[in-house]
Amino acid sequence: MAEGDPARLLARRARKLAEEKKIAIEPGAIERLLVRTDGDPRLFASELEKILDWAGEGGKVRAADVEALVEDRRAEDVYAFFDAFGSRDRAETLRRLERVLSGKTLRTGDREIKGDEPLRAFFGMLVAEVRRLLVVRARCDETRTKMNPGLGCPAYQSGSIRVSRAGPAHGGESLRLVQGLTSAPAASRARSSSMPSASAPRRTPR
Repeated sequence: MAEGDPARLLARRARKLAEEKKIAIEPGAIERLLVRTDGDPRLFASELEKILDWAGEGGKVRAADVEALVEDRRAEDVYAFFDAFGSRDRAETLRRLERVLSGKTLRTGDREIKGDEPLRAFFGMLVAEVRRLLVVRARCDETRTKMNPGLGCPAYQSGSIRVSRAGPAHGGESLRLVQGLTSAPAASRARSSSMPSASAPRRTPR
């Protein structure tokens, strides 16, 4: 953390307050508190007071104590859900979905999803992604081809979007696109060879 960085200032405040109360607080505990409160100054201060009151004079605060006592208030990145969904990891998908539906602030990468109904935006993304997958699946069934299990994320996103736009009126073009999706060369794989055909929605450049 650079000098003057908000996180550094909050950490310094935590150490000073703990010292005044004669409480030992581990550096790891401060780091966990910063993470759990998403670096929000007011939330950090509030949770810090609670933890120090819990520890009491002469006490000690460890990272594990923060994990147990402080609710995770980090904004949830919906791309993490789509990554798990695309990887067909049922347990992680359900865990991420629970976090999305928990009332947390939602974001896409570094950008917070604004507006009155962020969940509506999330489900809109989910519907669009499922729709693309169904279009690709339908084309594969029609041509009796199988998706390439090692297909990289950029190749899949580019091809699936073009297939969905082609529609039934452009069967020849759709066939060529699907064949491209099912036989993409290894050089086009941006991720590991275990990356499945489904992947997260296209991310907005930062």
